[in-house]
Amino acid sequence: MVEMTSVLRRYAQLEPRIKYFTVISDCSGWTVDTNQSSSSLMDTSGFNFSLSPTTNFAGGKLLQDLGRAITVYNSSPSVQGSPHVAIFRQVMLVNGPNIEGISSNIAYICVWNDGSATFPLAQVARTG
Repeated sequence: MVEMTSVLRRYAQLEPRIKYFTVISDCSGWTVDTNQSSSSLMDTSGFNFSLSPTTNFAGGKLLQDLGRAITVYNSSPSVQGSPHVAIFRQVMLVNGPNIEGISSNIAYICVWNDGSATFPLAQVARTG
């Protein structure tokens, strides 16, 4: 007999020691366009239609990982298996002691790509 429970071993949240990124070199952030939406899995054309690289994060800044990710894949019929092209993480700029670090500067950064220049990789490092 298998017992079901709603109690997890731990909370489904990011560990405090890895929930921040330090920007090593200036990088771009993608934001969702007005009247568009995003999902956790998108093809390249859907991603390019819904999001635009509008935000720039300067080197030395601190970004908080908000826990959301978008995996972008290639849906071209000439490419077998719809391989992953990039993984984006949603981040928020940690800014200003007067506002307790909360900012309205929220965007997705590319934390992994397949080596192509389609989505430039953000030069960031995890920190805690």
